[in-house]
Amino acid sequence: DNTLYPKSLGIFDLVIERIRNYLEVRLGYEKERARELRQESLRKYGSTLRGLMIHQNVDPADYLEYVHDVGVEERLTPNPDLAQLLKSIPCDRAIFTSGHRPHALKVLRCLGVEEFYLRHRLHPLHPQAQPGELYRQILECVGLEGTASWISKSDTFCSSREFSNSRDFPSNLYSRKSIRRPPGWSGHRPWLPG
Repeated sequence: DNTLYPKSLGIFDLVIERIRNYLEVRLGYEKERARELRQESLRKYGSTLRGLMIHQNVDPADYLEYVHDVGVEERLTPNPDLAQLLKSIPCDRAIFTSGHRPHALKVLRCLGVEEFYLRHRLHPLHPQAQPGELYRQILECVGLEGTASWISKSDTFCSSREFSNSRDFPSNLYSRKSIRRPPGWSGHRPWLPG
């Protein structure tokens, strides 16, 4: 979210609202406690879901389906500039996400870039999953070790032993240091028209 399309569309804001709603409606937390719990889980575990899995035994499939029910089809349209950019990369390409696969596939379809399918889905929801380890899994999956430059949260891998990735939030940059990759952030900047 917020990398293949502009943050200004508010899709991730809707996901956050659904997370709050999940905490209040499904789990019965008061509004203020739900906000505190979400912030605490983000700080301590990197995501609300990981905290809920550890402390509340929340079913991740139910949570992910609930919070990603935000109507992306009504907000996203095909982006030929993005498709052209992805096609212009002269190497093997794959899009990885730690997010909800059905949501990610829906986003790709709406943007008209579904040919850059999710080759492999990482599942960082296990309480012991560490972000640095997830990046190592990505590199291992595509057999790469080379240098890194970060342009979007959706990861693009080149057979020339280069690795390209970008992040949506500054807080997601820290783990790249653990695999000796230069962190970069493209959030809050429109990088493609449309």
